[in-house]
Amino acid sequence: MAKDCLSQIIKMETEAYILDKARAEGLDITVSILMGEEDPPLPGGVTLRGNISAEKKAWLSQMLSEEIGIPEEAQNWMG
Repeated sequence: MAKDCLSQIIKMETEAYILDKARAEGLDITVSILMGEEDPPLPGGVTLRGNISAEKKAWLSQMLSEEIGIPEEAQNWMG
């Protein structure tokens, strides 16, 4: 039970962090984090929705890889 609670907190905090960074760059996106099975729980993937330029997508993809540890192959871009 405690792991599920911690996983939810990390999920919500990570989504909020990504949205804050994106909004600071003027991006209008939605973010959904997929949590991994590790203990402690870590973000394992992400789905992003929104129409953004290739330049901003590259920036966001790099940020997700470097700051959050979500590799490019675990980033799912929609729209």
